[in-house]
Amino acid sequence: MQVIGVGVDRAALVATFASGYDLHYPLVSDAERRVCLAFGLVATKKGRPRAATFMIDRSGLVKRVFSEVPPYGHARTW
Repeated sequence: MQVIGVGVDRAALVATFASGYDLHYPLVSDAERRVCLAFGLVATKKGRPRAATFMIDRSGLVKRVFSEVPPYGHARTW
């Protein structure tokens, strides 16, 4: 299984965040919010997208979506 995190901040801020939390998976920038829009993670009133986890198989098919996840602490499960 490959875990990849996506953040909506610029690449430099995403890298700083990932480094500060010692993440054990890659975290990439989606500053233009293309990934968030493609996966239906519409921005909240505060301008931040909803947190979610997608399980995607090798062929690119979304197998399961965890959409009711807390944004803080959620990554510790991976």
